[in-house]
This record gives sequence, structure tokens and C-alpha cells, in this order.
Amino acid sequence: MTFTPKRLTLALVGAGCIALAGCGGSDSLTTTGSTSTGGTTASGGSSTPTGGSPTTIPTTPSSVVLSGTAATGAALADASLKIFDATGAVVCEVKTDSDGAYSCDLGTSPKPPFVLVATLNDTRLVSVAPDASTGTVNITPLTNLIASTLSSNGDPQKLVDDIKSTPASVDAAKVKASVDRVMTALKPLLDALGTQGNPITTAFKADGTGQDRLLDLVQVSVRPDGSGANNEVTVKAAPSASDSDPIRISFKSSDTSIAPLPTGSVSAESLGNDNLAVLVSDMLKRMTACYAVPLADRVTNGSSNGSAPKSPACTSLFLNNDPASFLSNGATVSPTSAFSGMFKSGSAGVVFDRGAFEFKRVNGDFVFSYRWTAADGSTDNENMVARKVGDSLKLIGNQYKYNATVRPYAQMRDLVNTPAFSSINTGYNIWIANRTAGGNPVFSKVLVTTPRGNVVTYRPTSGLSYLVIEKQPAQGATPAVLASTSVLRLAGRYIDPTTPGLPKDKETAIVFSDPATATDDIIRTIPDQSVWKLEFFHADGVTPNEVQIYRTNSRALTLAEVAASTFVDLTAPARAAVIEGSSALGAFPFDAPDAASPNWIDIGTSGTAFWRVPSGALAPTSISAFGKPPTGSGPRFSDTVNVSTNARGALIKCSRQSISDTHCDTTVGVGQMGQYAAGWKVDALELWARNSRQVEISKLVGFYKLQ
Repeated sequence: MTFTPKRLTLALVGAGCIALAGCGGSDSLTTTGSTSTGGTTASGGSSTPTGGSPTTIPTTPSSVVLSGTAATGAALADASLKIFDATGAVVCEVKTDSDGAYSCDLGTSPKPPFVLVATLNDTRLVSVAPDASTGTVNITPLTNLIASTLSSNGDPQKLVDDIKSTPASVDAAKVKASVDRVMTALKPLLDALGTQGNPITTAFKADGTGQDRLLDLVQVSVRPDGSGANNEVTVKAAPSASDSDPIRISFKSSDTSIAPLPTGSVSAESLGNDNLAVLVSDMLKRMTACYAVPLADRVTNGSSNGSAPKSPACTSLFLNNDPASFLSNGATVSPTSAFSGMFKSGSAGVVFDRGAFEFKRVNGDFVFSYRWTAADGSTDNENMVARKVGDSLKLIGNQYKYNATVRPYAQMRDLVNTPAFSSINTGYNIWIANRTAGGNPVFSKVLVTTPRGNVVTYRPTSGLSYLVIEKQPAQGATPAVLASTSVLRLAGRYIDPTTPGLPKDKETAIVFSDPATATDDIIRTIPDQSVWKLEFFHADGVTPNEVQIYRTNSRALTLAEVAASTFVDLTAPARAAVIEGSSALGAFPFDAPDAASPNWIDIGTSGTAFWRVPSGALAPTSISAFGKPPTGSGPRFSDTVNVSTNARGALIKCSRQSISDTHCDTTVGVGQMGQYAAGWKVDALELWARNSRQVEISKLVGFYKLQ
């Protein structure tokens, strides 16, 4: 990996294949034991051979067979399922079928208790079976919640170690007590649904009825933090108002009692009678069918401007069978906006799956989450708004004019040149696109009202594609100044416990809320479905203000939960190269633009990995470069490129954000190549991903130095 002043080139040469997913090997599983659908029962008794006396035939012990369903509401199809016995040994390893069903023959002398772990990408669910008895054992978010209350440190994944050392930690009495505690707390919901039964042992199908409907109507969060787990169950009932608080319970995994849902808080009317699993599954199948249509039949003119969907398989996805009815955060259906992949030949074979109903909007529209996977294996998680028409859903979007999102945000800041100041932080990314007209910002400001009623001002700045936080001055200080971030952080701390102070005192470019030292106990009180209001003020002073309201899928993580998380990391050669190239200046500066050696940011595109994805980490789906002007403390820049989850390198080119933005070269010919202007410096990279709960996971690699 080398750096030249003409071009920021961080290419690894001759390093060979780093030990990563994608370097080779096999994901296939070896089945231990039988996968039959039931136990074998030998008939005891006697027979009388011809010419002899009666002979006793010994009874053959019956095999213990565990079977059930792995589901989150939607079936957990093709998940890897392992069953561990009391010794920690894997006694069965199978794949769930398309309905999330499984069956495992544990033989005639298994060693209870058993821990069942179902894994599918970033979803890992746990269940337990205390006895060596044939029967049903389901694996769902509710069984995972119960497993958390049984675990010694609240992490369901640690139960395997627990039963090895203390088998009695998962005995029948403890499991029953935990099930009773959780189900008693949810009794108002169960009564409204008319649903009974043990979530572990009651057989069900992932078809949106019975126990599966219960799973569709709850959001279960289990967040280990190293010393326990912070657990929450949110009921997905229709809100009474767009800003109404969700109905929920929250508790620590170690709590001996759980405060129940208030009596009368849930009604059958607020839950509705829709089969949510069927509605969402059908929607995703139809989306997949649209993308399977050949491009010439799918849209009118490929990726050209003005092209529109024409196949009935695609037009029928939208309200009134009209793609023009769709509007989401300012995006309409077009080759350069919403559903842009629909207009590309390379999008054939995109699959939409892992659908889950999230909540209803106050107007009755459905919000659901899903995953898309391209033919090259790249994938991401999204939210979508649809309206029920007849017996199916139709895509409509949130009908908001302006591009904005509000998502929880967890970050590790890896300062390669001053590692003592590497830190973690948590908060919310209120991302508001810096919309321009004629090269000038459309918005003068956006006021963001938090769930606690605090108001934060966001403003545009040249060079950045998003609005940034206006930092409030201390009492008696000069007027407010603009930060360079859209992330409102709640709390942060250094990774090295011996480093004194807090990141907020050193990293003045980032913004922490007031109070800046929000404790984990305070963060835990924020609901998963918290409500944020954004009010847009226009620079022309004439256009009326616009209000957009957002409800999150998850709350921000506590700092302990962030510390317990796993992040993407640089490969060892990449880390060595960026330290060597940036240690002198704390940045990579650009020289004069050159067509032969363009001023681009090239990290690892030579075919050798720049980053690695440890087990439990999310692969990044976008890479951003941040930097500053040649001299002084002028406006910063950011440029972002999307990457496949299979990628381990990226090429980032310069992109102007406004007419006053000077970080890109404007020389005719050379400037059209997306080159960076001479003297500008790159001082940080961000590797970014979003999990299935819409939590943004950021690994910032900072070249700058703190003293």
C-alpha cells in the first residue's frame, strides 16, 4: 500500500488473501445426527418361535426428537440451527426449511438441558429445552427474551457456557418461572389477541396466525451490555396520534419481576385483524417478481431520463397501479431516485425478503422493514410505507417532500495516529439532505424536536451533502457556530480507560446533547419507537414551512451496549499504510490534478482487502471520505460511495455540493473526472452500515491527531 501526492492511493500490494469471508472456504454445514420428522418407537412384547419357548424381545429406547419453528413473525428460513447439550457439545446441526421449521433427532441418551441457537446473517435467536423429552421447542424473539433472563450475564448467547458449568441454571422450574414472568407482563396484549400458550413449547406455523400473529405484533429488543441485558417489548398497536408514545415494557434481564403492560392499554381494535405476515410476504414476492422481468419489458427506456415502469408486475406494486403516486422523503420512482435499481439491467435477480411489520402510521398506512439482496451478494435493510387496498399492500411512501431520516447511531472512532483518544459514542443521526436550487441551499434551517422536547437547529454549509448542527454558544460567548456533523450524540467515552476526560472536550467538531454526559440509565428510558419532528424553513422566506414526523425502529444503544458490539476493522497492512502516510500531517493532502494520475481516493481496489469484517460485525455498505481545505479552518467536505457487502475496497471521487464548494477541481476536462482540488486534505474515512433494526453502525478511521 502506497501513498503518492498526486493521488490518495491506499492499495495493498502482494499481501495475499487476508483471512476474511470471501477469501474462499465453505459455508456448508455438517449435520450431526438425524433430521427425521419424528422419533422411532419400538414395540415391546414377546413372540413364540416355532418349536421353541417364548422369547423376550428387549425394548429399544426411543430417540429424543426436538422440532419446532424459527420465526420473527416472518419465517427464519434457511437459518443455521445448532443444539448444544449440557457438555457444550453440538448434538444437532441443521438448516431450517422455507417455513422456518426444523426437526432434530438427539438420539437415545442425550444430556439435558439444551440450548438452541438459530443464526441468519445478523439475526441470532436462542431457545432452551430443560428436559430430554421429545416435543416442540420454538426459536423466536420471545424465546430469546426468555433465554436472556436465564443467562448469567443477560446475553442469550452465553447460555451454552452457563449450562456447561451449571446445568441447573436452565432447569424446568427456572424456565417455567421465566416464561410465566414474561407472559404475565404481556397479559393485556394476549387477552386482546385471544392468544394463549407457552412461546417455547406451543407448536405454530409462520403464517400470521396464533402465536405467529403475536410475534408480528411485538418488537422484542435484547441488548447485552457486558453486565446484563436491557430488554424491551413494544406493542405494534396503531398510535392514537402521530407523536404518541408507544405501548411497551422494559426491564433488566436480572429483574425478578416485570412491570406489566397497563390494563386496558391494548385493544383488539388498535391491533386490527390483518394477517400481517401474509401481507408483507406477498408484497416482497411481488417486488421480487418485478425485478425478475427483463429490463426491456420492465421499464420504458432503461436508465435514461424519463424512463418509467411499464410491466404490470411493476406498476401494480404502487397505489392505483401508478408509480407516480409514490413519494418518500422527496424521492419519486425514476432512474435517479426511488427504485433506481428497477431501471438497471444489472438489477435482474434482486430478491426482497426478511419482511417484518414495524408499526402503523396514524393514517393507517403500514410501515414494514425488509432486506434486499442483489445477484452479486450485496445487501441492505430498508423501511417502506404501504397502504392496504383490498387484500394486498400498495407502495405509497411516506409522502414527505424532503429527504431526511432519523436513525439510532453507534460509532467507534479509531484514531490511528493518537490511539489513546480512540473512543465510542452513541446517539441519533438526523440526516437532512442539503437540497440546492441553482447551486444555492433551499433551506435556511431545519428545527428538530427530540422525543424529550428539546429543539436542535440544523443549517446548510458548503461542501457537505447534509445539514449540520448549529452549536449553541456557552453563556456570554460569541454567536453559535456550525458543526460538521449531522449526528446528535448522547454520550461518549474513550476506549482506553486510563485516558482522562471525555471525547466531547477534545473532539469539538462533533456535538453532544445537553446534558452531554447522558448516562446509560437515561438512554435506556428512550423508547424504541421514539418520535422526532422536523420543521423545514425555506431560504426564500416565502415558501411555507414543512413538517415531517419520524418514528424510529429502535432506540440508541447505551455506551455499554456499544462497547459490547463488534465493528468492522482495517486489515493490518492497511492500518500500517495509513499510519505511515498520514502520521506527519494527520491527513493525506492532494497535489495538482492530473489526468494520468487522478486525484481520487483509492483504497484497496487493487484486489487486496483494505478492511476486514470480524464475526458479529456488519459489512459496510457505504464509505465516506471527510476532509478540510488547504489552509485555515474553512468548510469541510464529505464524499460518499456505496459498496457491496462483499467489497473490501472502494474508489471515491470528488462531488461538488454547491456553487461555493471549492474542494473539487473545476479545470475543464480534468475537473470533469471528479478530481480533488490541489491542497485539500483527507483526514478521515467512515465505514458505514445499517442493521435490520435501522441502527446505523459507523467505524470512523481518523488520520487527524489529538493532543
